[in-house]
Amino acid sequence: AEPHIVISKNHPLVRQHRPITLSALAPYGMIRYLGQYDDLAHSLFETQLQSAGEAPSGKVIYLSNRESLMRLISVSDFYSIGIHDFEMQDAGYRAMSVPISGCDFLFEFGYVMMEGEPMSDLTREFLDNVKARLS
Repeated sequence: AEPHIVISKNHPLVRQHRPITLSALAPYGMIRYLGQYDDLAHSLFETQLQSAGEAPSGKVIYLSNRESLMRLISVSDFYSIGIHDFEMQDAGYRAMSVPISGCDFLFEFGYVMMEGEPMSDLTREFLDNVKARLS
């Protein structure tokens, strides 16, 4: 899945009406989930910035839930990294997901199953939904 930034519709970069690059994001603060997959996203982001000769702002806020993250995005110039829009993102928080222009990494999702164990109907339905959303 292509990484996106989750950002307020009122963010200065959105008002410029130009593609948003990693370099353009460097001065702004980032919101991260504490101890979740976001550690990987943050590391990839920093690696991309460093290879472009940029340094991130160093402003990082750690949160533990999506509600707090979206509320903070809606009232600030901070951003987060995600994969695409979700329900109520715009209506509830005036936020949007934007592909990162020039970003050359992708998120890859997978799953592990016990050998010889049949997949339950619930698991199959979940994986079908994930595949549909990410394709």
